[in-house]
Amino acid sequence: MKYILVVLAVLGLAHADCKIRYNVKTITHTARHSESGGVFTMNAIGTNGREVYLGKVDNSDKDTAANGGTDHYHFENVENVGQIACVRISTKDSTDKWTIDYLIIDSSLSAPVKMVNTKKTAVSIQSSEGVKSLKLCGKIVEEGRTYTYNLKIKTVPVNMQGWKNPGTKDHISVNIIGEKGAATGFMDLGNGASNFLNLAKTGHVDNFDLESPQHIANIKCVEVSTDGKDALAIADMSVNGPKGGLKLYNRGLTLLSGDPKEGIPVIKFCRAGNNGYEVKFITATREYSGTGSGYVSLEINGENGEAKVPLLNHFLLQDYQKGATDTFVLRDLQAVGRLKCVVVRYDSDDAWDLVKVTVRHINAEGDVTFKPNGDKGYVTLSKDPKEGATFVKMCR
Repeated sequence: MKYILVVLAVLGLAHADCKIRYNVKTITHTARHSESGGVFTMNAIGTNGREVYLGKVDNSDKDTAANGGTDHYHFENVENVGQIACVRISTKDSTDKWTIDYLIIDSSLSAPVKMVNTKKTAVSIQSSEGVKSLKLCGKIVEEGRTYTYNLKIKTVPVNMQGWKNPGTKDHISVNIIGEKGAATGFMDLGNGASNFLNLAKTGHVDNFDLESPQHIANIKCVEVSTDGKDALAIADMSVNGPKGGLKLYNRGLTLLSGDPKEGIPVIKFCRAGNNGYEVKFITATREYSGTGSGYVSLEINGENGEAKVPLLNHFLLQDYQKGATDTFVLRDLQAVGRLKCVVVRYDSDDAWDLVKVTVRHINAEGDVTFKPNGDKGYVTLSKDPKEGATFVKMCR
């Protein structure tokens, strides 16, 4: 009899006294003013198109889901929509907007479904703040199963580009986009510590693990956003998930900030290609040829385009020392075809004598060597015009 009732309920034929239990977990966005003290309502929509009113989403003793917080709601209704596909969140009177990050909903007759507010649209009766009704749809997730995505964020050193402090104390939201959806969260240590305060001279690396019920398959892009006023200068990031990972570069060194005078609130990093290069920098052997505070960027020019890497410094290592060879393996870049030239840019008053640069495609044999013109056998790079130049272009 129990199984017959379940079948009838799925078909929408269950007896009126048989109530369906709906369970909802909401995660509010981490940006400032995402929480709300207003009253909202929620409807569930089934794969069959049937829609049912669940009830009010309201925490009378606190703001609905404080920034980055999680709230749980339980509803009972005789109406049955079968397998849930979408949810509608609405308000009739709330001027206090609510920005949800994502939610997970299930019922006694529906597998859990995760729905992500990818555009971070707020719900409010004020059109300048958001929309009165927000419809979110999603996919079934494996109950109790989570997937780990790891991000390593390298920030630009403090005195590069003349920035006094490119770090931030603000919450940074992240959206990892894959072939089968997105994993959303925020990068925060969760213990009150300030992240991204990169005081290391060679660029600091922050490490984050994001747990998500969403399996997004192969990673394609990472979107970071903030509404904070502190500017964050990301040089590059590595992201890894269950299906592998990739390296992403902030080629223009664009600043992330909610203040339009400082930068832009959303930066999307996407894979430039499937190619990689091994690059070696050889420093001269004469006295004072090395540098202890140099920040190097590289542009590889070929017949089919160019590949840019904004910061080539190893974390906590002294690069570009006298007589040294510094090696970098650069991945997930576009294919430039036959190599033609390299452009090396340098951001420091500490002069650096560069002898040559070698570049090798990681799937090819043999290096291509680039040397500066002139009889000295090296080129001196420096921000101080009395000592050298800020960049050099070397062609084969």
